[in-house]
Amino acid sequence: MIIPLPVWLKWLFFWLLALTIALTLNYQNRHLTIKQYNINDQRWPAELTGWRIVQLSDLHNQTISGPGNRQIIAAVEKLAPDLIVLTGDTFDSRQTNIPSNLFLINRLKNLAPVYLILGNHDFYNNDYIELAERATAAGAIVVRNQALTIQSQNQTITLVGLDDPTVLGGPLPASVVAKITSQKLGQIINQNKVNQPIIVLAHRPELWPEYLSIEPIAILAGHTHGGQIRLPLLDAIYVPNQKLWPDYDYGNLPVGNSRLIINRGLGNSSFNQRINAYPEIVAINFNHH
Repeated sequence: MIIPLPVWLKWLFFWLLALTIALTLNYQNRHLTIKQYNINDQRWPAELTGWRIVQLSDLHNQTISGPGNRQIIAAVEKLAPDLIVLTGDTFDSRQTNIPSNLFLINRLKNLAPVYLILGNHDFYNNDYIELAERATAAGAIVVRNQALTIQSQNQTITLVGLDDPTVLGGPLPASVVAKITSQKLGQIINQNKVNQPIIVLAHRPELWPEYLSIEPIAILAGHTHGGQIRLPLLDAIYVPNQKLWPDYDYGNLPVGNSRLIINRGLGNSSFNQRINAYPEIVAINFNHH
């Protein structure tokens, strides 16, 4: 005979279960992780062996739903980067808290030069031009379909930054977006004296075949949130602009004669929950090899 539990005990179990679930979900959103990758390439200057880029991506005004700015700043400072890049969706189109990320940029610029590209959510804002101007005023160098030369220890690095295709309007077929991206890269190369090594900053990873046309040593992307929900054994089911069970959702992936770095990002967008896709900061160490 099963003895029924008293009502008060049922309520206790219920609230303990609810608390456990709430704490677990909160931990999934706020547990900041650091991922380091090494890129070894003969095109990289030997004089700059150990040169480090720290990549932040997809903040989406993360003070609302992710680790706080001070935690991010402390983590970046500890990594001692030579360069900091923000690869799109710094400003969310829905949960607008622009001052928080302008403050972050202002603090990061004291640690290393900050370069920023615009993602789809940046362009969804009512006035993305004003956002770019405010980011510049806060201390970032906003790179919009440009190739910039960076000098370090008398060595030259080329940084190519691309606007997200959202700026084109749309929706456009994937083939059209790929063609326009390829044409834009051709224009950038024709208008600038571009020398190796080349690093591409591009919000969307799935366009990597087009990025390879300029033979970059590395492509730094975001957009996917690492799938945002990653199931055991199955990994990510969906990321934007790719098929189900995507191939380019997260990590350090070989593509052609380059490496595609896909950052899980720091914040959330329309769906405000991560599962097995913790917020992350990525550090990339470049070595001559």
